[in-house]
Amino acid sequence: MKKSVLLFLACLLLFSCSKSDDGENPENTDYIVYQNSTLVINETENGTFIEVGEGDKLVFEYKFSTEGRPEIADDEFTEVVYFELDQNTGDFTLDESDFEKARTYLGRFCFCGNTGFFQVTSGIIDGEKTGDLRWNVTLDVEALIEAENDIPETSFEVQASGTFRPE
Repeated sequence: MKKSVLLFLACLLLFSCSKSDDGENPENTDYIVYQNSTLVINETENGTFIEVGEGDKLVFEYKFSTEGRPEIADDEFTEVVYFELDQNTGDFTLDESDFEKARTYLGRFCFCGNTGFFQVTSGIIDGEKTGDLRWNVTLDVEALIEAENDIPETSFEVQASGTFRPE
């Protein structure tokens, strides 16, 4: 009898626990590589805008976003890293000396002060080619954001790793 009661309580406890948020704070992470593409970078007085256009490069796009919690207004968040490399790229390592040539940008979009796209200023990106248009990539990059209006100079960083592949 004691074993049956203990088993019942254990099952009740197991089934009453949930490991997911069930939509409470959905997150989405994408690791995409675009073939025959280029970064189209438009600098305006309102900031830098980036799109993926047709070209002769590989464009890598990391994107992390969260919808936030439904009971909190304006807590959504998105971070993006873009960089481009030659079509015949195998394994690679990018650092401060490569970021300008690879047109490496970090974007942050939230209700949190400085937002937009900023050139990556420090860090490292390591990529290992694992197949046709597939790379395991580790990102550890930082962008310095210059002081503007009443917002002081700051920086933000992205640390992530995943497998980039076509959509």
